[in-house]
Amino acid sequence: MNIINRAVDWFVDTFGGFLFLILFNGVSVLWVALGLIDPHFFDPFPSNFYTLTVSWLAINMSILILWAERRNKAREERQKQVDLQRAVKDREQAEQVHRMTGAILNLSEGTQRLINVLMKHVEEDGHDLDEILEVVKSHESEVVK
Repeated sequence: MNIINRAVDWFVDTFGGFLFLILFNGVSVLWVALGLIDPHFFDPFPSNFYTLTVSWLAINMSILILWAERRNKAREERQKQVDLQRAVKDREQAEQVHRMTGAILNLSEGTQRLINVLMKHVEEDGHDLDEILEVVKSHESEVVK
């Protein structure tokens, strides 16, 4: 953040708060009261200098507040873009996890089929280990599917 933006933030934070509102209204009441009471006050009624000062302050504060609002809006837009990119990436990752889970489930089903084939052949009498391995190799394509 550059020095101008920091200055704008400082002005908006300082002069855009409740304390400033109270102080400004107190000074305004005092200024107008002194102008009405003392004809030798440097800005007697109708207080032309006071009107000029308040107008100047209002114009400058409105410009600074609009500037700060525009910066905040740009910051929010950048954050929305980052959030959108994160959401897209999260969705892609969720889809990848879904595909991987599906592949694991398919593998598990194939493994279960292989176990069933093995159990069937082991339960039958007269099969040795070589025969069982040949049966497994013959059903290997079913497991991979």
